[in-house]
Amino acid sequence: MHMNTSQTDVTQLSHPGYASSIHSRGTYKIHSAESQIMAEFTLYDRPDCPYSKRVRRVLDVLSVDYEEIVVPDDKDDRNELEAATGQRGIPALVDDELPDGYIADSGDISAYLKEHYN
Repeated sequence: MHMNTSQTDVTQLSHPGYASSIHSRGTYKIHSAESQIMAEFTLYDRPDCPYSKRVRRVLDVLSVDYEEIVVPDDKDDRNELEAATGQRGIPALVDDELPDGYIADSGDISAYLKEHYN
């Protein structure tokens, strides 16, 4: 599935140092104050991470809405991620309804999503 990444500068959005977007049913939409989409999960990831790519693919195949927050490359700059999960590794799927509030392993994330959304 091809995601439309448009020319919008996602680095100027609500997460300083982070790029953010909303994914709704496999469609790429830029997160903005005008967006009315409520994402079911927040996914902290990097576009160049194969584990993150795996999780995005599962989310898209299962048509699960999520907000994607692209974290900085340098782990030392991932303070927002650490505040949300207690760790700086990616991918991390965050939601208050998850048992610990987040899942931080691509295999565990994929298994959870398949179990609950398949």
